Amino acid sequence: MMVTGSKGFLGKSVIHLLQESNWDIVHFDLQDGDDILDYQQVISKLQNSNLCIHLAAVADVYDAEADAERCQMINVEGTRNIAKACVDTDVRLLFISTVCAYGNNGNLVQTEDSPLAPTEIYAETKAEAESILSSIENLDYRIIRPATFYGSGMRDTLAIQRFINASKNGRKIEIHGNGTQTRCYTHVDDVALSIMILSELWPDDIVYNVANPQPTSVIELVEMIRQVSGENLEIQHVEDRRGQIFCSSIDVSKMKSLGWAPTKDLLYGIKELFS
Repeated sequence: MMVTGSKGFLGKSVIHLLQESNWDIVHFDLQDGDDILDYQQVISKLQNSNLCIHLAAVADVYDAEADAERCQMINVEGTRNIAKACVDTDVRLLFISTVCAYGNNGNLVQTEDSPLAPTEIYAETKAEAESILSSIENLDYRIIRPATFYGSGMRDTLAIQRFINASKNGRKIEIHGNGTQTRCYTHVDDVALSIMILSELWPDDIVYNVANPQPTSVIELVEMIRQVSGENLEIQHVEDRRGQIFCSSIDVSKMKSLGWAPTKDLLYGIKELFS
């Protein structure tokens, strides 16, 4: 199989898990000079594969906002390239999207049938890429929509890492808005596990949510970090981020029906990051 973005945060966890299960893996990563916008390069590397796990993307919301054109090219046109190459080589495609595509759609709980209403450029490009996949004839594909995932090696811009860094360095923790917004923080290894399960089973349904189903507010997240660190953390509320998703509650019953379940809760994950 080929894994795009194989050296990224999620990619490293996926590769580790697949190697433990003795999968033959072809790496495809920008760090090695691989470009998902180069169709011939994609075709060449896809040869002799039966599955492409497509992780490569502009994944940081701040990077996406700073260069929307680049985000559009990589997340949308790059995915189109990968999908067409998969059709031409008769390779199955597993695309990693995001629950952020649900945005603020008004639903209290998001199922895979919930309407997509992205509020930020990153999520907009993921939703557009999903639409493209559905329009390509003869493409055998599945989609995973993971929740906000975290773990060792995550980007410094992710809230959990920012708060932990502030805690370790005696700085104020800056919270966008009032801090009541919720996320279903999910350990990166649990997302990787869902990818392996879907790759092995290749069930009939197209889209699968992946999340620790327990929503946690930002204020609650800070309290967990305070509990683990033992520090009396000072909070400073700052202007809310544009496109903020206010409530995230994710139904994962479809993924659980395949035998998947989160193995690491948030408090365990935070302790792991402090160890």
